[in-house]
Amino acid sequence: MSPEADINTIADAFIRKEIQSAQGITAIHRAKQLIDSLPIDKWGVVTSATTALAKARLSSAGFHIPAVLVTSDSVVKGKPAPDCYKLAAQLLGAPPRDCLVFEDSISGIEAAIAAGIHVIHVNGQETVDGVLCSIKDYAEVSIETKANGLIVEINTKHQTDAR
Repeated sequence: MSPEADINTIADAFIRKEIQSAQGITAIHRAKQLIDSLPIDKWGVVTSATTALAKARLSSAGFHIPAVLVTSDSVVKGKPAPDCYKLAAQLLGAPPRDCLVFEDSISGIEAAIAAGIHVIHVNGQETVDGVLCSIKDYAEVSIETKANGLIVEINTKHQTDAR
């Protein structure tokens, strides 16, 4: 067996195990309420997980599968390359500058910033340059739908417009 075949076999087994262990995953505090408050065509998920794993985790945490789901299966170069976030913005029909990403990983933050998208750091323990702000969980966020877009308010007194 070639080394490449060995890697693929190991990766497939790892993904199957992760999908099986997705049961019991819970959402970050108030994430579901925040998502449920958004118009369905105004949000998506960008993840380094495979499509199957992302769907298993989202379902386990009580989320419906969004129309815009960009996974490792969707792009050639994953995070920290900006490709995934550029694709998500395109699928949402919005220029990157009018998008807002809630991101918990450094590579994801780097990808979003490189794509020209504003970033709020979620559940981060370290300070990250280039983000609008950091939040502990989604209890600090409220979203209001306006005719010209969505207004995102952060209870830490930071505010940004995301169209």
